[in-house]
Amino acid sequence: MLLEVKNISKSFGKVKAVDNVSFSVEEGDSVGLVGESGSGKTTLARILLGLLKPDLGDLQFLGRDRSLTYPYNISKIAQIVFQDPQNSLNPRMKIGEALEEPIKIHKTNAKVAELLELVGLPKDYANRYPNALSGGERQRVGIARALAVEPKFLILDEPVSALDLKTQVQILNLLKDLKSKLNLTYLFIAHDLSVIKYLCNRILVMYKGRIIESGPAELVFSSPAQDYTKRLLASVL
Repeated sequence: MLLEVKNISKSFGKVKAVDNVSFSVEEGDSVGLVGESGSGKTTLARILLGLLKPDLGDLQFLGRDRSLTYPYNISKIAQIVFQDPQNSLNPRMKIGEALEEPIKIHKTNAKVAELLELVGLPKDYANRYPNALSGGERQRVGIARALAVEPKFLILDEPVSALDLKTQVQILNLLKDLKSKLNLTYLFIAHDLSVIKYLCNRILVMYKGRIIESGPAELVFSSPAQDYTKRLLASVL
């Protein structure tokens, strides 16, 4: 088991952002976490990454309890790809420097070239600045940066929602190829079920901080049990 979440809760004042959430992720899974804005998805992701301490609950990565110490560093296991990498890329830092930053190994130039090639970008992009890249190219850099430390697990937080349809398809195909090539495990956060359907084998539906439905993607799409899930499906059909 790569990740096991047991009864995680987190409140901000009187608002329960995450309410008694439990689920597990096997190595090699591609799990879709869906729900509308404000459902608690991003708060849960921050808890998983050790950036936010839950009020209650236990969390294990690879059998090791992570709930005793916050913040904790699981960067060698898990990385995140954000919706808009522009916010996480220093505009004054060349792409090559941004990729070198998490590596901290010898022969960084060769590693940077390898990472760029992995995400379908020419190696001379290492000398460009983020504002010289398109949204899709910046997202490829964001993915490359997340892969720099060779993690097992990627949390993908709305990684294509800011892109046009053609670029969305290209990035989704890239993520699918990378998962197969590198044996990655994904937690794919989105509000768009059509994106989840393309990439994920399991689905968790989150509503008002709770997981209200979960199961194999095919079953959730063909026979949703909850009215909320049915409404989400209807919005993309």
